[in-house]
Amino acid sequence: PTLDVQQEAHTQLTNLVQQFLSSPHPVSEFHNMMSVHAKRAEQRSKAVKTLSNTIKSLHLESAILGALSAWGTPFRQYSAYPRSDVEKMAPRGSHYLRNIESSGPNRITEVHTEVGALYRLLAQQMRDPRTPKPIKALSVDAWAIDLLPHDHMFILKTGILGSLDTIAAGVASAAEGLGTTFSQPRPNNTCKQDLISCMAKSAVRLLCVNILDCGPTVGSESTESGLNKLQVHVLENAIGNVAVGLKRLDALRSALEDAKVTELTLGHNFCVKPKTVEEKVLSDVLRQSMGGDAQGAGFGSMLDGGDGETKLSRAAQSCMDEEASIFDSLSLISTTLGGFSARASVMYLSSKPSLQLCMEVLNKGTLRMQRLVLRMFRILLPRIHPKIVDEVAAAASWCAAE
Repeated sequence: PTLDVQQEAHTQLTNLVQQFLSSPHPVSEFHNMMSVHAKRAEQRSKAVKTLSNTIKSLHLESAILGALSAWGTPFRQYSAYPRSDVEKMAPRGSHYLRNIESSGPNRITEVHTEVGALYRLLAQQMRDPRTPKPIKALSVDAWAIDLLPHDHMFILKTGILGSLDTIAAGVASAAEGLGTTFSQPRPNNTCKQDLISCMAKSAVRLLCVNILDCGPTVGSESTESGLNKLQVHVLENAIGNVAVGLKRLDALRSALEDAKVTELTLGHNFCVKPKTVEEKVLSDVLRQSMGGDAQGAGFGSMLDGGDGETKLSRAAQSCMDEEASIFDSLSLISTTLGGFSARASVMYLSSKPSLQLCMEVLNKGTLRMQRLVLRMFRILLPRIHPKIVDEVAAAASWCAAE
């Protein structure tokens, strides 16, 4: 650490000591609190270890489901699937190290170690193709947890983001480990995802948002000085997904334009206005593919995913799926500009490749994608030198064409 960082840490420590000495509370109360935290940490460590050993020793599926159902709720405020009304009324959980901060570094390390061992077991069950679906579903749901910066290295080493995204895409995983990346290009399909895939998608989304929005006051790493490895990993994959998705969306738009079906008329008659979100997105995709303000009539036939689906309906569904995937990645990127790591994220997203990608979204993206990029520019552009913006704009092919 630099001299300024050391001086700031020393000042904070001095202020804490002064506040402690001037506190009206007696020392005995602080001592009792530390004793309670120490006892709670020991009990929490034993409970997590017992749960891990229980899951390993059980062979009956119903028994394993009972053990997994009891895990997670006290240690998180999120879930990967909707809860019942009774569960919604229960107090929200928090991080597994909450309320044991004064127990000492050894006890905290012990709890962290046991939780890590349990989650490695859950990851193994989740990746095993022989695992029954109910157990796999609860294993996926258990990963929708709160994170602190010192958890990031564990998440990165387990490669769990890649595993969850593979399950979300409904594709069997061929390789797991350190090199696994998440949010790989998903195959376009018209069938609805099963429950486990939807849970995995929710879990990886929650993890990514949690990773990018970790505050500097809750961990040992400062997010103001720069993004850590896992945060950079998440942003790089999100940016890569946008770039690849835009190319696929262009190809799908061409396929949609080439599909000729008599039940669909493309023109300026506006005889059928879009009503649902899906129809609005499809209308926007059609407008982009026609290069103007063209709008489609007969959305119902295009969105029909039944046995009699046409080539056009498949192309339309593929366009909407791809557009939704790109928009999700852009939304994830935009969350970094309003959280604790905003300053470091602005520095990262101010690079020329990132700005060029944003320009490409403005050119090829749908209306909601363009609006999201413009909101990002309201934060980014005032912090970027005008010459860099001019260079990026000049390098954009659509600017040169105009």
